[in-house]
Amino acid sequence: MAGSDPATELTLRLSAILEDCKRIKKPLESYLKATEVRPDIHFEILRILSNALAAYELIVPAKEAGEFHGIPHESMRENEKFTIRHTERPEDWDFRPWLSEKLNRIQEAAKNMVKYWLMDPGTIKLSEDSPVSPKEWVRDGALFGFREVEILALKVFQEVCMDTVEIKPSVTEEG
Repeated sequence: MAGSDPATELTLRLSAILEDCKRIKKPLESYLKATEVRPDIHFEILRILSNALAAYELIVPAKEAGEFHGIPHESMRENEKFTIRHTERPEDWDFRPWLSEKLNRIQEAAKNMVKYWLMDPGTIKLSEDSPVSPKEWVRDGALFGFREVEILALKVFQEVCMDTVEIKPSVTEEG
């Protein structure tokens, strides 16, 4: 985060995810429909995963060494370096759970997209009465994850950019 505030960093991460979504949308939608060749979108997918993780860790930092050694998270207060609120809600309304849930879902959806994108439809065995073919199952799974990433990233991006979600440094008693 070197030198930038959390809202700016979050905006940059989400805009990068949205840009990568624009680049991979058409090739991903064509995969196993217009072409059997897995699209060369490795770099974009990796960057989506990386930015999704980085965005989530802005709000919910990874466990610190102290936590691994039994110090309660509450006593470390690592994730309270800034406040998150919705400008259309009461001042004391903590918007952190909403934001962290959306950012976590972006991560999970990106992982799900990758899981299906990496599958070989030729190795998928579905039941005989399945309404879809293995190709459709793989394609639909990848597209479902992709669309969830795209929708959630856009939603959070809009909330932060339109200033309805406000992320500011916490006021400390020291300073």
